[in-house]
Order: sequence, then C-alpha cells, then structure tokens
Amino acid sequence: MTLISLLTTLHQKPQSHWQRNRRYVMPTSQGSGDGSSWANAAGISSLNNQIALAAAIGGDVWLRADVGNYPETTIAISNGGTPENRVNIIGVLEDGTPSHAPFVGTRLSPWVDGSTQSGNAGGTFWINAGANHLGFHYLAPVDCGLGFIRIRQTAFDLHVSDIIGINVRSLILNNVGGGFANATLTGGHFRNITLDGHSKQGIYLRYDSHDVVIEDCYFDSQMQVD
Repeated sequence: MTLISLLTTLHQKPQSHWQRNRRYVMPTSQGSGDGSSWANAAGISSLNNQIALAAAIGGDVWLRADVGNYPETTIAISNGGTPENRVNIIGVLEDGTPSHAPFVGTRLSPWVDGSTQSGNAGGTFWINAGANHLGFHYLAPVDCGLGFIRIRQTAFDLHVSDIIGINVRSLILNNVGGGFANATLTGGHFRNITLDGHSKQGIYLRYDSHDVVIEDCYFDSQMQVD
C-alpha cells in the first residue's frame, strides 16, 4: 500500500447506517419472521440471533420505531460484532431515518417513593459473554426497571448514544450474573443520553471498567427514592 492510499484509508468517513447491510426487527415477528425485511421482520425476542446474522454480513440491526411499544422483558445477548464491524442496534422509521424506538415497562408512573411496582428487576438488555463490539442507538425506555442495559459479564467496546429515558430505575450499569464474578467493561462510548426520573443510577460502571468516554449526558433523578 502506498503512503497516499494509506492516508486515504485512514481518513475515510465511516459508513452511514443507510450504506450498511441490515436486519429488521419489530416488537413482534412479521411474515416469516426471519428478519430479512420489514415484511418478514423478526420479533424483538430474537434480537440475539439477528445480531449474529448482522455480524455475518457486516451490518446492523434496525428496530422499527413507529409500530408500537417494545416490552421491557429481558433479552439476553451473547453475540456481537468485530473490531472492524461493530453491530449497531438502531431505532429507525420505515425508511431508515433514525427515530427513538419506545420500550415501555411497568414501573409506577408517576413514581411514588417506596413503591414495589419498580419494573423489571433483572434488566432489559443483558450483555453477556460474547456480546462485544455492539452499539445501541435511538432508544426510548419509559417506566423501566433496574438496568435497561445491564452488563452481566466481561464485555468490550460498547457504544450507546441518543437515548431518551423517562422514569427508569437505572439506565446503564454493570452487575454480574450467570455465576460470573466480573462484569468489567473495557472500552466504551456513552453520548447524548438523557434520563428524567430515576431512583438509582444514570450510568454506573464498576469492577475494573476502563477506557470509557461519557459525554453530553444529562440525568435528573427528580428526587426519586426506592
């Protein structure tokens, strides 16, 4: 490779999500449910499989944002992308325009301190071993429980951006599960995230988590207390 071609490669802009291959997901499956098109969209419960299929084609997973609410039921993820091709889970309209996909839970709203109606206590997206090189973008959790994105095992390269949360007990945290003793996050970027109303944390990272950038995030607990 010549110096000129090397410099050209280094300065190329990353592909937009419109240019990348993609898989299609809705709250419930459509048609064949294989995720090959909106007409045959997979249900959200099949997200882990769709991530694997997207990784195989160097693509992303589109979540349709204008066809109803997604539940806050737990979705265990053990598949991911590669360092060269991160798999992004993106809320979009039918034509691919980014739009916040709503995930609506059962947490009491407006919140009353001490209520036991606190939403899914296990979390919505479980980041398990193997779920590396992932992005979550344009999602809107509402009335959700502990850990909308919950890192349960060691993970690498997690990007989260353009999230609008309302009344979520805890938005992003690492909390071990599955018999593991460590849920360290190595490498991450959290950007343009807002949360109005929470009794735990907006972002809570621990263990030996490192090389994580957090920017342009706004969290207002609204004085909620468990």
